[in-house]
Amino acid sequence: MRPFVTALAATTIISCAACGRATSENSGAAARAPQAAGTPSPAAAAATSAATPSSLTFSDKSGTVKIGQGAVDPSSLGVPLYPDAVQDPSSSSSSVAADGSTKITTLSTVDSYAQVNAWYKAHLPGDAQASHLSVGAESTTSYQWTRGDGRENRVVTVSTNYGKPIITISVSIDTATPAP
Repeated sequence: MRPFVTALAATTIISCAACGRATSENSGAAARAPQAAGTPSPAAAAATSAATPSSLTFSDKSGTVKIGQGAVDPSSLGVPLYPDAVQDPSSSSSSVAADGSTKITTLSTVDSYAQVNAWYKAHLPGDAQASHLSVGAESTTSYQWTRGDGRENRVVTVSTNYGKPIITISVSIDTATPAP
């Protein structure tokens, strides 16, 4: 069930981000287009989008997923946090199920990708496995390590988006009892 909850969290984050972009793009277009009789004004559309919650929680018998503001406290992840990095609350999610939990959050900084990547390389555990990928002008480096007899998996990914560094931190903790 945990893969379902984790997949739901990731899918919802992507969907919410796309909805936010679509709303802001469409509201600008609506403001320029002539308004047909009986359609809401751009001001009414803005009021509707302003009412969108800053966080969502979904629960069922398999667990709970929280998305958005307050879903993840970066200081609780057991991962060094880049100095002066700022959390993007809209890109945070956490899930809890009977067999474990997952937390994911994104941080940004004004420093360069090279500075952020070098800092993490120096501040993460020595046994963190690094992988790197570059495509054109964009780069991604991920560092992964485990603790707790392999039950705690942590990943720090430093990537670029149009040259700006993005830090994504993911922590998964498996609490399921191993089969005999």
